[in-house]
Amino acid sequence: MAADPVIIDGGGSTRIRYLPLTGIGDMDSLLAVGPLPPGFTPPGKRGSQHTFTAKLFTALKIVFIDPDTGEPTAIPVVGSFALSPGDKIVIASGPLTVQVDIGPAGSGNSVLTSFGPPSGPPQVAKKTEQGRPRYLIDAAPPIDSVTVTLGGVTSTPFDAATMSSSYTQVHLSTP
Repeated sequence: MAADPVIIDGGGSTRIRYLPLTGIGDMDSLLAVGPLPPGFTPPGKRGSQHTFTAKLFTALKIVFIDPDTGEPTAIPVVGSFALSPGDKIVIASGPLTVQVDIGPAGSGNSVLTSFGPPSGPPQVAKKTEQGRPRYLIDAAPPIDSVTVTLGGVTSTPFDAATMSSSYTQVHLSTP
């Protein structure tokens, strides 16, 4: 198993889980929904952030389930090279978004941001399952797309408009 994975999935409302090898995986800062800090792009959004201190995620995989066959398809987005500082993953679910910035401004951290339009910022709820917290973005529709910016190049490896999915998961981890 990869070390300290973060799993973002679209099983109903968007769910976010952090599964560290040691500890609980709390991300209670996601509950503090409000104006995002100055400098956040795009500006004018409301949401919440969690910083993974001294953690740069390096591996990214997307898995989706074909609703007709029940077969999973894995998209290994990062193959022979690792995620690097400045890379970004954007998971869109209707008007709500989860974004992961890898090492912004050379911080050595990864930052997860949940945001939406000013008229409908995400409402985040904490649930506990088997002693581990998970964070639900209430009323988020299924994942529409996953867009990545790797080394300054942007692509969309998952787009529900062209890849039918009954369940989609984004898996970030460290080596």
